[in-house]
Amino acid sequence: MTEQELINMNVLVHPLLLNDPAKRSGQIGTIIDADIRRDDFTVLFDDNRTALYSSSALIIPKSADRIYDHAVKHEASISYELRQVLADYANHIEYYGAEAQKGSLRLVQANDSLMEFLTDPLKDMLEITRPYKIGR
Repeated sequence: MTEQELINMNVLVHPLLLNDPAKRSGQIGTIIDADIRRDDFTVLFDDNRTALYSSSALIIPKSADRIYDHAVKHEASISYELRQVLADYANHIEYYGAEAQKGSLRLVQANDSLMEFLTDPLKDMLEITRPYKIGR
C-alpha cells in the first residue's frame, strides 16, 4: 500500500484507543496526508478538524476479497447466516466501492463484534504490503 493509495481512504480511529489527545476514538475520518516511513497519518473528520495518528491507531475497511476470504476461512466457527451476510456485503462493496466501505466502518461503530469481519488494522495492512529487504 502506497502513501498515494492511502490519501482519501476512510478510516476508523480504534474505539479502544486509550491515549487519544484528539479525543476521536471510535470516529470515522479520511486520511489526507500519509508518511508511511514516519508512521504519521493525518486524518480529517466531519467537523473539518484534523488529528495525527500512527497506523496502529487506525482501522481500515477490508476489501471485498478479504471479507469473503475471512468468511470462508472461519466458516466452521460462524453461522451460515453470517457467512451469507458477509458474502452479500462483499458483493455490495465490490459494486459500490468506497462509499460501501465507509458503510462497513459505520456498522463497526454500531456493532464492534463485526470488526474482525469488516476491518483490518492499518498497521497490519502496511506490513503485508511492505517489501522485504534482501541482503544488508
